Amino acid sequence: RYSDFIVHEINLDGNVVHLTNISFKEDAEVDEDGACLFTEEQLDVLKRLSGSPKESTEKFIVQVKDDKEVRTKMHNYIRNHFPKLSSETTSMNNEKNIIVTVGGNKRDNSKNHFRDYCKFVLYKENKSTMEAIQYISTILRVNHSLFSFAGTKDKRAITTQEVTAYGVHPRKLAGLNKCLKNVTLGDFRTSKTPLKLGDLKGNHFEIIIRNLDGANVCIENSLSMLKRNGFINYFGMQRFGATEVCNSRVGKCLIQSDWITAIELILKPRNEENDLIMECRKTWHETHDPSKALQALKNFSCIERKLLEGLCRHTPKNSVAALSYIPRNMRLMYLHAYQSLIWNKIVSKRFQTLKSEVLIGDLFQSSDDKSVSVVSEENIGYVKLTDVVLPLPGFDVKYPDNEIKIWYDELLSSDGLHVNSFNHKIRDYSLSGSYRKIIVIPDVCNWRILNYQNAENSLIITDKDVMEGFSSSVENEGVNKALKLELSLPASSYATMAIREITKQDTSSANQTLLTRNLDEFNK
Repeated sequence: RYSDFIVHEINLDGNVVHLTNISFKEDAEVDEDGACLFTEEQLDVLKRLSGSPKESTEKFIVQVKDDKEVRTKMHNYIRNHFPKLSSETTSMNNEKNIIVTVGGNKRDNSKNHFRDYCKFVLYKENKSTMEAIQYISTILRVNHSLFSFAGTKDKRAITTQEVTAYGVHPRKLAGLNKCLKNVTLGDFRTSKTPLKLGDLKGNHFEIIIRNLDGANVCIENSLSMLKRNGFINYFGMQRFGATEVCNSRVGKCLIQSDWITAIELILKPRNEENDLIMECRKTWHETHDPSKALQALKNFSCIERKLLEGLCRHTPKNSVAALSYIPRNMRLMYLHAYQSLIWNKIVSKRFQTLKSEVLIGDLFQSSDDKSVSVVSEENIGYVKLTDVVLPLPGFDVKYPDNEIKIWYDELLSSDGLHVNSFNHKIRDYSLSGSYRKIIVIPDVCNWRILNYQNAENSLIITDKDVMEGFSSSVENEGVNKALKLELSLPASSYATMAIREITKQDTSSANQTLLTRNLDEFNK
């Protein structure tokens, strides 16, 4: 259950990001002055109309008094709380009416010429960061590229992170909270600069692990070892995607310039996903007609839509141009997944075949110096295992000066690639490479063993629970045992890998889904 996995971003100031306030000062004034000018029935119609498809031609006519100040407040209220609607004043038979239609408000108002960045907290449930951004930008009818963030957060979780949006007024974002599902925005303020990928110190995790077996002393010993020794810094399974078509396979094809196969993999039919996307993939598989496959998506926004729009505009011979319709950060997701797969294989082989200690020729990076050096006989006594790094393959990184370098060459060669393959002739697909610590020790590692009776009991409090005055329903009594774990990890380290170290279980999405189904069957 995703509600047992909570992630809070730790920003560059070292603060854990929380959602604490969803209002905006100007919003409060609009609420007070605007909402009371509509009847409950009229507000219900506005909410219904706001959910209509953009092609809708339905109109809603509101009779108003001949008072310009009142009409202005009503227009402001509609614009701020129903950004998908347009409103204008007309005169009919010497009476004033406001006509409301579907479509972003076209009335000019100098207050809306916002040219700063709005920084806000994005709280989301069971959505990826990109899904949430696409969702918000679609409702606002703005380009998703206006939004930027420091890092993507888990989909199957409740997460909070900071986001910046260029030229989008906080008032508009706050107004979205009335219509967003599983997404909440808050803590609005202005900023002169956008967030960039990597602008974070790490993430703080609050995790519930249910149905624990074993004696408490064994659990405590495993956690004490994790706190003291850390864990192998594998990339988590979510890096590679939760379906049978791994992101790393697509990434490999992009590096190989095998554009056709990459497109086929992205659009390949698969199970366990949105019905519209499944129908879209099926249509593509049967017809290879991008127009027909696009129709199956209706108004749903996703990577597949972007790719199909590109295929509609470009011939199959220009597959590169079609792929470019996918946002660049999403294409990078595929490339990084392939790098991550190679890294995982290398670090796994290192601990399986070599000693769990620092070796001559290893690369290391001390915490106070980001430069990368080679371990030699002269400095090996000063280097700790937690300083050792392995490169994510690229054209501009050092490789270990020992047999591990040969492993990289062999792995890449088995995929028909070599180190220079990452210096791609198309800049969007070039990867310079980077470094990653092989061992991570949590900055914070706290735990508590709980008992509970009902599997539906909430054992953890979210930011929204705090704002709404709710508390955890756990009474720490019952026949079932759970672990509440708190971890603070550096950026791009995966809590699921720490959990695997504790439980010695597969933490992939597929296995967790199977465990949930088995538990549901047991509880029937």
